[in-house]
Amino acid sequence: MRTLQNKNSAFQKVGECLYRYSSNGVYYARIKAGGKEIRQSLRTTDKALAKRNLATLKDKQQQIDRSKSKITLAKLCDRYLDTIQHQKAKTVERKTYIVNRIKTQWPTGSSTQVGRIKPSDIQLWLARYKFGPVSRNLHLACIKEILS
Repeated sequence: MRTLQNKNSAFQKVGECLYRYSSNGVYYARIKAGGKEIRQSLRTTDKALAKRNLATLKDKQQQIDRSKSKITLAKLCDRYLDTIQHQKAKTVERKTYIVNRIKTQWPTGSSTQVGRIKPSDIQLWLARYKFGPVSRNLHLACIKEILS
């Protein structure tokens, strides 16, 4: 049985891509997706449930299109605007206004790759404006819709 050492405790390999942390018995997944290694807790101490959770995690990771993270924020905003045209005119107007603010005043520029945007960038962008809670929530909801 192979183990990965981590100071005082060790991960014990118990199956393909499945490890158990020796100190607490929790199972962890260690998989590769899109050339990147992903280590994630499966939040269980039951081996059968861990195997099912591992299969679910693998399926979710295969569905992710990693090339989309290379798209720029400006292009993503344009795509978003194309998808909201069926909404009411006032809603489209408000969201277009927010998208224009994103494209012109984003802290790292609108040519930033979406995969490189951090939560702190969003907070920095929101901090630039002095508006009430309703407007802040509208801006936050719009950026969440764009990035989702």
